[in-house]
This record gives sequence, C-alpha cells and structure tokens, in this order.
Amino acid sequence: MEYLKSVIPVIESNYDNFTTVERSIADFFIYNREEMDFSAKAVAGKLFVSEASLSRFAKKCGFTVSSFTSTGKTSWSSRSP
Repeated sequence: MEYLKSVIPVIESNYDNFTTVERSIADFFIYNREEMDFSAKAVAGKLFVSEASLSRFAKKCGFTVSSFTSTGKTSWSSRSP
C-alpha cells in the first residue's frame, strides 16, 4: 500500500498541469483496478501511448517508470474501491 500513499497523491496534485496524454496515463493509475502485467511495455500498449510518454509522465511526477510499474503489480490487486 506504500505505492498508493506515495504515487497517487502526487499524480492527483499535478493533474491540472498534465497534457491530454498525461491525463490518460494519470487516469489509468488512479482508477485502474484490473490485475495485469504492469511492465512499461504492457501499460503503454494498453493506453496506446509510447513507452517514452510513460517515462516522461513518471519523470514529471518525480518518479522513474519502474516506480509506477514494478510496484503496481502488488498494490493494484489489494486496492479497495
């Protein structure tokens, strides 16, 4: 649950400054509850964005793309609605 405590509030606090593509990425990380492969390639493919866009989004939030993707595998399945 550390992931949800650290990443989601950062995404939400920056939401108004995001581009359209970044907002679609943000919405995915905020609202997704589906168990899936959270590799950068899988997430980028699901959202129809490039891995570079995903990386830039993570960097804009102050994280690396692996901060979003590797931790997501365990956190999303335990996230309550």
